[in-house]
Amino acid sequence: MRRWNFVLMLTLAVGVVLAACASPAGEPGASAGGGGAEPSAAPEPGQGGGGGGDIPTISARSFTGGSAQVHVSGMFTIDSDIAINTAASFGDGNFTWLQYGDSGSDEPNALVTSGEGEVGVIVGLGSYTATGTSAECSWEFDVTDTSVSGTFSCAGVTGYNPADGSLGTVDIEIDFTAET
Repeated sequence: MRRWNFVLMLTLAVGVVLAACASPAGEPGASAGGGGAEPSAAPEPGQGGGGGGDIPTISARSFTGGSAQVHVSGMFTIDSDIAINTAASFGDGNFTWLQYGDSGSDEPNALVTSGEGEVGVIVGLGSYTATGTSAECSWEFDVTDTSVSGTFSCAGVTGYNPADGSLGTVDIEIDFTAET
């Protein structure tokens, strides 16, 4: 299970970097409600084993503002209000990445993902990271034509510090907003 979380964390991190490089932010109609963007689809019934809410389908869009209240306790601690990273946050119509702060930085950061029947969250502080998935977290999303907001709650998920190879557990609570 620990190895799976680590692989998932790395896969999501690589996906964010690749997605940021291919960000549609400058393309016409990339924002919801603007110039031909698809409207948000109705959420599909929740498919997560973690007792979460509905896993939404979010239309293609870029994000211009928002923040996340991130609270992490356990192996490492975060208690921060983190601004959205607009350059690394977007949705392609199938998958949505909401990056708060700068992934991999010494400052607190978080990534909320949704798509293809899954949701997830990665939190980080310096070398410390922790990943929560739809199998172990509860969540709620509210999707409109102009925003995506919601909550994540994960208890006892695995935290990792690659600097010394240590593992531990953390509890994660996130309230997030992202405006188009």
